[in-house]
Amino acid sequence: HFDARGATFLLGASAVVTVGSTANGTSVRQLSVTLPEIENSVARATAWTAATQIGVTLSNLVESDVRIPRVQGFYTGVQVTGVGAGTVFCNISLGYLYNNKRNLRLVNGAGWANSNNFFGGQLSFDSGIGTQVSGTRHLHLDDEAPSTYGIPNANTFIGTGVEGNVVEYELECLGGRNQFINVR
Repeated sequence: HFDARGATFLLGASAVVTVGSTANGTSVRQLSVTLPEIENSVARATAWTAATQIGVTLSNLVESDVRIPRVQGFYTGVQVTGVGAGTVFCNISLGYLYNNKRNLRLVNGAGWANSNNFFGGQLSFDSGIGTQVSGTRHLHLDDEAPSTYGIPNANTFIGTGVEGNVVEYELECLGGRNQFINVR
């Protein structure tokens, strides 16, 4: 168990916070994690050009509870995925995902992101960035080619806020059988 409530991590260009495992086929089970607030120290103009700029990665995580209070200023704020396994049967409480080109991304590629519950969260952008900015997404469910694991599926989003006119698309869904309940 890990609780970093109240702390802030200021990350540089190559840093990423990973919960779970990135070892091929190795799963981590039944964690209870409260992350610190996570900010990118790299300017948005730079961070938004490098897809490797990821604030938090949940990988190969099973039957776990994760609280993410704030992630700000990355190409991808929070990425849920796996490597030879997947992130599955988790309860993920979202806080403030702010000014990430893709605020939340679930991706099946080298692994999977299926059957997770996402609670709450305010996904937003500074309105001064513009309107319908190319490539911006609040929620991105992605089937990264060549995926042998199919599409992100059976994930449930409850009460997640995805408002504003900065994003090109609030939701890009290359997944199936996902539910969105009281999402606004």
